[in-house]
Amino acid sequence: FGETTIEGLERYPARVVENLNPIKPSSIYNQSDLLTFQARLQESGYFQSVAVSADTQLADSNIAPIKVTVVENRSVKMGIGAGYSTNTGARTQLTYDDLNILGRGWRLTSSLKLEQKAQSIGGEIKLPVTSKGYRDSFNASLNRSAIEGQTLTTSQVGVKRAWGPRKREQYIGSSYLVEQQDVDGGESTTKKVGVLSYGITLRHTDNELSPTRGYLFNAQFSGAPLDALSDGKFLQSYFKTQAYYPITLSTQLIGRAEFGMVNGKNGAPEAFLFRAGGDQSVRGYAFQSLGINEGDAIVGGRYLATGSVEVIQWLSNQWGAAAFVDFGNAANRIQDLDPVYGYGLGARWKSPIGPIGADIAYGEATSKYRLHFNIGVAF
Repeated sequence: FGETTIEGLERYPARVVENLNPIKPSSIYNQSDLLTFQARLQESGYFQSVAVSADTQLADSNIAPIKVTVVENRSVKMGIGAGYSTNTGARTQLTYDDLNILGRGWRLTSSLKLEQKAQSIGGEIKLPVTSKGYRDSFNASLNRSAIEGQTLTTSQVGVKRAWGPRKREQYIGSSYLVEQQDVDGGESTTKKVGVLSYGITLRHTDNELSPTRGYLFNAQFSGAPLDALSDGKFLQSYFKTQAYYPITLSTQLIGRAEFGMVNGKNGAPEAFLFRAGGDQSVRGYAFQSLGINEGDAIVGGRYLATGSVEVIQWLSNQWGAAAFVDFGNAANRIQDLDPVYGYGLGARWKSPIGPIGADIAYGEATSKYRLHFNIGVAF
């Protein structure tokens, strides 16, 4: 490989491209390195189109210079949308993005989301990837939710550093959170915490959008270590995995499991405790309806354990039918994790953005049927 030249940059600084380049001058030519470089640029969000090439036909030379040609996205974008979730109800959303704050290539993404059971306003500023591959960001948000008799109002600000390829992504972060909890028939409380966090996600599948073989794994650790910044100390640990296995060419097995625990419950805000139930949890039960009874509400517990076994029979290249069993619960003691079960049938469609599912599930503990929607791979 030779030197790299860039064409098409008008709004953004050259380092936006240079810091995503995995190729060093004088390294041995490899076409997969060019594809990796192009994929990184396409995923960055700055460009509408990207072309990365190397000229290997230069006469009397064993050097292949690299040429990058880009068409930039508009730096400012606004959007409006509407939708519906079987977890949180009807939704209206406004978005505002600025991809070049202060002319430095800093990216602002912000949104106002109004749902029947939850409302939020927030924004995140992402800095260009550094030469060492670090992805730094700042964020702030205000959220309110009213679910199963519990109303939470949470404001938070934070910073985060992420690194690594999608197959092995890691992050560290810190945030300050203020939470007000109101419980129907119970007391109102306010908690403040300064939190440090670390997370890692492993992705080893044959296809990112519609996997048929492989596994996904996520682990997160969040804690409040300093009394001076918090109303109490706590440590939250959370693990989730999802595995895919083709039983036959047209029959697929999907397994999912998650486990969470909190040490130091009295210091942990409700946002770091656990409830179960809903589309990505135990189907057949309302969103976050499985937890601890307090007053007339369901609140979070210190322990969470859920799982799912699902079989999909693909009837064509895009359409399939599913049968599943979900189980799990949340509790304050591990010995009280008495699982409830949900059974159901569903339809699957392989869309351009990943699998879309519609399920009818029966909750054994409530003797009720519920409709659930799922879009994409939740990792």
